Amino acid sequence: MIEAFFQGIVPGLILSAAIGPVFFMLVQTSIQRGFRLALIMEFGIIMSDSFCILCAYFGLASFFQNPAYQNIIFSVGSGVLVIFGLVTFLSHKKVNFNVDEEFKKGDKTKLFWRGFLFNISNPSVIFFWMAFVGLSLPRFSNNHTEVAAYFFGTLLTVFLIDILKAWSADKIKKYMTQKAMVNFNKIAGLGISLFGVFIFIKQIILK
Repeated sequence: MIEAFFQGIVPGLILSAAIGPVFFMLVQTSIQRGFRLALIMEFGIIMSDSFCILCAYFGLASFFQNPAYQNIIFSVGSGVLVIFGLVTFLSHKKVNFNVDEEFKKGDKTKLFWRGFLFNISNPSVIFFWMAFVGLSLPRFSNNHTEVAAYFFGTLLTVFLIDILKAWSADKIKKYMTQKAMVNFNKIAGLGISLFGVFIFIKQIILK
């Protein structure tokens, strides 16, 4: 079981190195709203990853691999990313860098579900975990304990590195001006939208 846990760290490190729309959203939240609220969002993100793993493990992978549903999933998911990115890009709302002092229950609930839904709306996340689970299960011969340890190692690694990203972003915000934050929002929004367009073109148009 311990060996399976450490084996799961490697894909966690690889996955954490990827810079996608969730990275921009997490860093943006940490800078704008503080590390503690970004941490709540990260719980939502990691729970959505766990949900995808459970779906794949209990046999829903065949649904997502069905060509009849893939176009719908990719179209809706890429559309969500593009719209969210555009809203972020066009936003000129003034940033309150001391908002972390306002640690309200409503904020925590909203940000948890925002992280969960935004992450799972990315079709790449869904299909990555489906493929990853399918490739990983045979090596453990359906040993449920080792499978759980393996994916726990992966998720824990991703979670800890994401926390480090959010903490680092929170620490550098004191060096950022309002103009710099607006520019960062534009870069983040553009990156998220382009990622959504890339998914749509690759999976729908060029498929």
